[in-house]
Amino acid sequence: MAKPLFRLRPTTAISAATWLSVGFLLLLWATRLPGIANFPFFIDEGLHVYFSEVTAQQHPFVYANKYYLLSIWWWTLFGAPFAAPIWLSRVVTLLAVMPGAAALVGLARQFGGVWGALFGGLLLLFSTYHFFFERLALADPISASAALVAIWFAFRLARRLDYRDAALAGLAAFVAMGAKLSALPYLGVPVAAALVLHSPRITVRERFRWLGVALITEGGLAGLYVLALIVVGRNPFANAANHVGLSDGGLGEMLARIPRSAGYMLENLHGWVGNGGLVLIAAALLLLLARRRFYLLLCLIPPALVFLLSDMQGSRYYAAPMSVLLLCIAVVFGEVARLRWTLVPLLAVVLLAWAVLVWTPFAWRMSSAPHRLNLPARDYREYLASDASGVGLDAARDVLRERGAERVIGIMANCQGLRYESFGALAVECPTINPNGESIPDLVALMEANRVENAYVVLEAIGYLPTTAPGRVVATINPSSSRPRLTIYQLMP
Repeated sequence: MAKPLFRLRPTTAISAATWLSVGFLLLLWATRLPGIANFPFFIDEGLHVYFSEVTAQQHPFVYANKYYLLSIWWWTLFGAPFAAPIWLSRVVTLLAVMPGAAALVGLARQFGGVWGALFGGLLLLFSTYHFFFERLALADPISASAALVAIWFAFRLARRLDYRDAALAGLAAFVAMGAKLSALPYLGVPVAAALVLHSPRITVRERFRWLGVALITEGGLAGLYVLALIVVGRNPFANAANHVGLSDGGLGEMLARIPRSAGYMLENLHGWVGNGGLVLIAAALLLLLARRRFYLLLCLIPPALVFLLSDMQGSRYYAAPMSVLLLCIAVVFGEVARLRWTLVPLLAVVLLAWAVLVWTPFAWRMSSAPHRLNLPARDYREYLASDASGVGLDAARDVLRERGAERVIGIMANCQGLRYESFGALAVECPTINPNGESIPDLVALMEANRVENAYVVLEAIGYLPTTAPGRVVATINPSSSRPRLTIYQLMP
């Protein structure tokens, strides 16, 4: 009798979890994608797309002094600056997020079984923090995704000895660092795995040989990367040193700022999860400690503590620790469901209530009414109410387009945002602006030199820019989010 070409196997718990994980990834993509271009284009997003544009036009190392070069290459690879730049740059970022999401759900399944995968997927799906930052063209979610992949490959040491896992863990950790240098602590993920992931089938010597492969991979790649940048005349650490405040007072100053940074971190975390979330996080970490889940704790706490050394404290910088923290909660939920399945309905009701009462209105407002978005106070100021915000750029674009502007000069902080918001409709020129006010005479001269027909300037009311412009005012934009006023002048002869 001829053998059949296929054999249908009965569904197992593992295959059910696999299908569940795939379903969550598809659902994650389906919920993140709609209206992704509607949130006002943040200043860093505009700069990232601009750096990608210049990189494509010149050479790959033109912005090698930036500490997120691999992210710039990622946006450049897809041509983000040259076709629907706002939409495409954000979709490309979301695409880079998906491997990390798969790693998170996979790790939750390994630690907590099918219930862990279920709760990991639901927590990620309905996380307002992840929904917000994963839909922006920022380097942080890209780097966090690679860090989660590194944690996934390193965790496989608990089940098997495979040096390919070590090499892939090292590769992913290097990509996380190259995507944003703040992921440097995640180069230690293989060390955490070798120290605490024990298997009776793997000897101590084999574990440390595995660790050697991982460290050689990530160290070799990082060394070649830095050497290549130095050869082309770029210092990959210069820009990062300024951002973390290393140049202000050295290591002593960095250590002294830890208490203040810890306060900011706790404030930001509270703003995203609330009092109940903080209690849940504390309980989850204590349960992991009691259950001796040291690997997850080592992947969470030491990197988060390193972040406290930086002078730059903001919610988006915690993308990787926040993802690992969510994983920890999912694992605990999975453990509780496995040991006390009668509590599953209660956990499901809590998640459903969060999804309906918090996540759904948050998601709607992000796409339809961003000025009403319930962000933590610091994030609201940064993304909606500061000169870095993209609020009002669409209104300025519409006014200029209706008036048939042939030349537009953006004298404003987020000029690249206006330029990409006007893609295909207007040509926007973005002069160099120094936030210490030194650019004011040059900006005044630029406006005087362009007093011709159909030339306009968009002037932002901030202290380091000119207070007025020649010509006449044709529109004033006062966004409801309290960001600085935008005034549109026609630079008449």
